[in-house]
Amino acid sequence: MQMQSDVLGKTIKRAASAETTALGAAVAAGVGAGLWTAAEALGVVKGDGTGDEFVPQRDMEEVEGEYAAWMRAVETVIGMK
Repeated sequence: MQMQSDVLGKTIKRAASAETTALGAAVAAGVGAGLWTAAEALGVVKGDGTGDEFVPQRDMEEVEGEYAAWMRAVETVIGMK
């Protein structure tokens, strides 16, 4: 997540629970099965706040250079078809 923060130049906040994807899938299944309404499900997924926060730490010139290298690698792989 630190890399995302550095590349985007934005602060990234991670959910407090590491299982948010599984929770979302379970809640969607419960709503689909009629165990609770969508409105009731909102209380389940609201959670108790955010976890770690990642603040940009690297120089944008350095990040842009690494991004350019990554793009060259992607273009190389795409060209291997």
